[in-house]
Amino acid sequence: MTIIRWVSCNSDKLAEDVLIDIPSDLPVLEGPKNVEVNGCELLIFDSANNFAGRKSFDLIKTKPGHFKITTEIYKEKNRFEFIVHRFLPFVI
Repeated sequence: MTIIRWVSCNSDKLAEDVLIDIPSDLPVLEGPKNVEVNGCELLIFDSANNFAGRKSFDLIKTKPGHFKITTEIYKEKNRFEFIVHRFLPFVI
């Protein structure tokens, strides 16, 4: 599973085009985090949001297990910038 956080982009079309095939060797923003997911739904939210008046939240479905979550940057100056979180399953 991969979660993309939009930082900036010149157009929706450009975002669609560059996110079709995300390179596997992006620069790392911070070291990976190991997490254990016990349920099958994860709540997704923007930490900058104050949630005032929010009636519902976005959920993503995943299988329970252990994941290494990477945080990488995907950007091209003056065109786009995305933060990429990859959930990579692993066995303990």
